[in-house]
Amino acid sequence: MQIYLKPKWIVLVAYMLGICAFLFSYFGWKWCEKKFPWEKTKVGFIYPTSIIQEMPGHLPVFQDVSSQEIRKQYLPSEISGNIALADVDQNGYVDFIVDGRYLFLNFGSKGFRSSSMDSGLNRPMPSPPIQSKAGFCDIDNDGYPDLMAVTGSQSADCKTGCNVYSLFLNGHDGTFRYAGEPFEITGAANGALAFYDFNGDGLLDFYISRTAVTTSNFLVVNHWPNPFEVIPSNYPKIQATRDAIWFDADNDGRCELFVANDNGKPDELLKIQPDGLMEDIAGKNRIDGMGVEARAGGAMSSKAAVAGDFDNDGFTDLFVAASFHPYEKGDHSRLYRNRGPQQGGFENATDKSGLVLHEDDFDAQWADINNDGNLDLTIIASTGAYYFLNNGHREFIQISRNNALKEIFLEAPPLSKDMDVRRVLNARWFDFNNDGYLDLLLIVHEPAKKKVPAHSEIKLFQNLGVQGFHWIAVKLVGKISNRDGLGARVEVKAMNKIMSRTAISPDIVPLYFGLGNTNQIDYITIYWPSRIRQTIPQVDMDKIITVVEESR
Repeated sequence: MQIYLKPKWIVLVAYMLGICAFLFSYFGWKWCEKKFPWEKTKVGFIYPTSIIQEMPGHLPVFQDVSSQEIRKQYLPSEISGNIALADVDQNGYVDFIVDGRYLFLNFGSKGFRSSSMDSGLNRPMPSPPIQSKAGFCDIDNDGYPDLMAVTGSQSADCKTGCNVYSLFLNGHDGTFRYAGEPFEITGAANGALAFYDFNGDGLLDFYISRTAVTTSNFLVVNHWPNPFEVIPSNYPKIQATRDAIWFDADNDGRCELFVANDNGKPDELLKIQPDGLMEDIAGKNRIDGMGVEARAGGAMSSKAAVAGDFDNDGFTDLFVAASFHPYEKGDHSRLYRNRGPQQGGFENATDKSGLVLHEDDFDAQWADINNDGNLDLTIIASTGAYYFLNNGHREFIQISRNNALKEIFLEAPPLSKDMDVRRVLNARWFDFNNDGYLDLLLIVHEPAKKKVPAHSEIKLFQNLGVQGFHWIAVKLVGKISNRDGLGARVEVKAMNKIMSRTAISPDIVPLYFGLGNTNQIDYITIYWPSRIRQTIPQVDMDKIITVVEESR
């Protein structure tokens, strides 16, 4: 027997089903809002804490140890907050320097000591002050990190644009000494330093990026102990540069150079030959670049680039922090997933990543903050530092404010006309006490209050870790390659996956791998800049190991 429904009954049934679906979704959403503490932002919703803690890899607990470890230390209000990390005195603990001038030595259980007054970094400061990055680099391969920083010029005929990049050699006792004019590079501006041995002679060379549109960037060849050789860029499009970073984009054993440009100029991915010749391969690798998509009436600026293998597929990915003025929907920083040369290089994975981005992102850092084996991402914007947990499925979940993490949330109100508000200038993750958990260092601008003038403060938050989660850290010692193995890629096989990290300037620190609750490391493989491949089987966990490069 066949049943026929009149058209009006079909319409009525569809109408009733639509009402039921609407009521179900409405009251279901209300139930979710009541059940879970969603935090609404101007750009979206942050996942609730209860959902985050159900992820494979729980949230660590942080404790403010600024007063015990660093003590009350005020820095000038006009600093940029640039941070560089290295074990300056080789006592086994990582030290840090702010703006290439304010040095803090780490004495382990005795905490940090400010060594700025007697560090030897007493060259004149630029006038007017400029915001520029400094970087650690072992220029002479003696095992002690030297420092390249921007200073003012003492030249009598110096006019506009005479600030210089100055080299300070490590004195092996926690101090530095000025290397002299033969090791100065004139014309320093608000750019970056990126160190790598691009010509394969075992000495660290570097790339100077500058923001002045009228000046070009330079490759600087290290002929130690002879003076530096400056090679002007043969790629004329490069200008108005904010940042530059070396990493191996195609796993061929040689690092490429990513250049992040300002003022709507396209970003570049440069393959540089040993003779200094450059080829832009960004288009071949599907890196569209901020400037390519610049729209009329708006200026898009790439501010910083950070590289890390966030999906553990063996290829180093890239995040580019950017700002947009004026901001429109769709403008944001970019996450590029590296699929490898056989799959066409990079793809823009931003929209599917779950990242909550802002109109004024200016820095970022990859770090596995919960030791689950997945690189998490910290993004710094003018309104604060934002933390995104990697769920292991190429997605990120923003960590909301809760009892365990409330200490690390230092957010500023919307920028006022005078700009004098509390704000995060920079944030860096590193293991200050060698316990295997990455701790958080913040540089915070504090506005004037009553009798206290405007200043900057250093905040240090100890990561108490996740119970039962293991780790391994690898310190590299090059013999044929540069002394600290900058540019080397390290793979750790554990938990049925291969995790990859790259030694990238301007920091000289061990490479950290979270291992979750696994009880075994299968092997560690190091791909040295010399193209030597070195494998170490079955390494013990929960310690920092030193790997010395093998001979050919």
